[in-house]
Amino acid sequence: IHSDTGSFTFESSTSRDVRALAWLMDQGASQKAISDYGHKSLNSEQQKVISEAYTKLRKVNHNGITIGSVLVDCDSYIRGMAVVAQNILEVSDCDVVLLAVRYPNRRKKAPNSLVLIGRANARAQNINFSKLLEPFGGGGHPKASSASIRLDHKHEMKNFGLDEKIENVTAEVIVDSLICRIKDEQIGKQDRAIDIVTAPVLT
Repeated sequence: IHSDTGSFTFESSTSRDVRALAWLMDQGASQKAISDYGHKSLNSEQQKVISEAYTKLRKVNHNGITIGSVLVDCDSYIRGMAVVAQNILEVSDCDVVLLAVRYPNRRKKAPNSLVLIGRANARAQNINFSKLLEPFGGGGHPKASSASIRLDHKHEMKNFGLDEKIENVTAEVIVDSLICRIKDEQIGKQDRAIDIVTAPVLT
């Protein structure tokens, strides 16, 4: 519950989550255990990915919302990439982060597997990664979702909401297309002070 709600700081947190935690505490849930194991430190592989991600992170500002995207290549599948994506969101000045991790399958062939992880903070009010990643077989919460895709399989562009003129589905094409969809479909014009207040100021 603490992880899924960001200790009740995520916009998607509900009173039902609070009641569920209260019930667990009434049943004797150990707060010490939550403190000891609820915030795991990053292992060496995760730290390496984060270091590379920070150097490659691309940012674009759209209607006052900063969107960050990054594609990282790994030698093999690494667990805990959701923690990495959340770390990037919290440490960078991005409101939205799309982390893509490309790696080879177990047979160690050319990188043909892609994991997509989306994270957004409360400022990005209309972001819905769950809907965005649904065509890729993904799911989760509107502001915290993920999906996996095999790049060596033949895919129909329209199934992913991509341009049907694209001949090959590459990790770069997928990331760029998703960022475009975020800008075009999910980030509307943000309210600004100049749009709300009157001018000149009357005293």
